[in-house]
Amino acid sequence: INATTEQMYAELTKAAYMDQLSDLRQALQDTRALLDKLGDPIEESKNRIIELHDSYKKSHLAETMKMLASKAETDEVEKLSKLVKAELLKMMQQFAAAETVQDSILKQGRDMLLCLQGELKTMSDKIVAIDTGMERSLNLHKTLSNELHVAKTVLEQKLDKANKALVDHQGPVFIQASFPAGSDLEVHWRRHERRSRLSCLP
Repeated sequence: INATTEQMYAELTKAAYMDQLSDLRQALQDTRALLDKLGDPIEESKNRIIELHDSYKKSHLAETMKMLASKAETDEVEKLSKLVKAELLKMMQQFAAAETVQDSILKQGRDMLLCLQGELKTMSDKIVAIDTGMERSLNLHKTLSNELHVAKTVLEQKLDKANKALVDHQGPVFIQASFPAGSDLEVHWRRHERRSRLSCLP
């Protein structure tokens, strides 16, 4: 019974370990897939910002040149100079804002990648720990099963030896005479045999 209980407990423990290991491995695969997908949107956002930046510079510069050409026909040189400076300052501010947005997106992407890499390492460590614990548990169960088998074998040998010694010493006639009159011989013999075995144990 003890051996069967130990075996059932080991099987249940192994099944629980395997379920937890399967869940962690699935989470690990999902995280890796997320890491693979995360790189593409960040790269696309970066390229899109660069394209918009270049397009804006070209279009705005062309419009500014047209405006300058039209203003050059007048004598308002001072106003034209102020307008050019204002437009250049506006362009610089817009470029700086676009670069800030781009840097922010890239920083968020890097931070998210670092966070996911940390979680990936943590899950990998858990999988290694579960594998190690399951292996130790299986080895312990194997050792206990072997020790239990050896102890059971030794006990059976001692009981057989004690029973044989009792029969050799007292004889079947003495044992039969000790049974109550009219009782079941086999039943009382088994009871007497069990009592004899217990009394002969070290």
